[in-house]
Amino acid sequence: MLCVMMLAAYCVNATAQNFTVNGINYSINYDYMTVTVGENENVQGILNIPETVTYNEKNYPVTKIGESAFKDCSGLTQVNIPNSVTEIDVLAFYGCSGLTQVNIPNSVTEIGDGAFRYCNGLIQVSFSNSVTKIGVLAFSCCSGLTEVTIPNSVTKIGDGAFMYCNGLTQVTIPSSVTKIGIGAFVDCSGLTSISVANDNPNYDSRNNCNAIIETKTNTLIAGCKSTVIPNSVTKIGECAFTGCSGLTQVTIPNSVTMIGIGAFADCSGLTQVTIPNSVTKIGLYAFKHCSGLTQVTAPKWLARDKKEIESVFPDFKGTVKVNK
Repeated sequence: MLCVMMLAAYCVNATAQNFTVNGINYSINYDYMTVTVGENENVQGILNIPETVTYNEKNYPVTKIGESAFKDCSGLTQVNIPNSVTEIDVLAFYGCSGLTQVNIPNSVTEIGDGAFRYCNGLIQVSFSNSVTKIGVLAFSCCSGLTEVTIPNSVTKIGDGAFMYCNGLTQVTIPSSVTKIGIGAFVDCSGLTSISVANDNPNYDSRNNCNAIIETKTNTLIAGCKSTVIPNSVTKIGECAFTGCSGLTQVTIPNSVTMIGIGAFADCSGLTQVTIPNSVTKIGLYAFKHCSGLTQVTAPKWLARDKKEIESVFPDFKGTVKVNK
């Protein structure tokens, strides 16, 4: 019993060492050698995070910007992150709508889930060449972003990492990337240029197609309004074109056998589509909310099955014609 009480007291002490320096909250990490930037409210203007802070006459390196550290600090306009920081945690700058510029130093290796989500004013992000992971929804809903060049150190881009970045016009994927999550660039309606480094062994944008294709499976995982689907693609992945409102026409080649869930959902500018006879499976809501569709031609198995039509084209009121 005594041991349990001593352990409980130790745990309280280990988590109680929070302190404030120059108006910013910090907490001492479990190693007792470094600190994390803690949760803060109403931080405004330009923020210069120091490399070290002093507490009880001891200097501590700042190595992490903690979970929700500056969440919803809408008055924050610029952040300068020191070279001591290695991780930007989950939701660290979530909802900082006034933030316009972020410089991520060479020390940072990981950008956490939702770290910059809803930073609507963010125009420019300077990535360091040390970042290896961009988390789930990390920059989603950053409508001010116009161009993203991902450094050659990044190996993983999380699900929805740049979702709803409507101002984004150009994306370049380097050779280092080994995993791109579902919907990483979904609902980026302004996107016109997508390219993958020629020496990337996992993904490609063959024939200058303006899309990301998973090389091993020939699956198109991300497209835009400028995409031309190559005739080597066998599958159009889940949410591949979701939210491409500027997409007015698409030619699906005879090589395609499967169209994923929500692949063309919310493509409101699409007026007609022909699904070739090679396609044998189409995911749920593949063409949901395609309000501009006036003409659909499809294989017999789909055109003659009312339930299938409703699951694939839930909003289409016309007659699906059978391919000749």
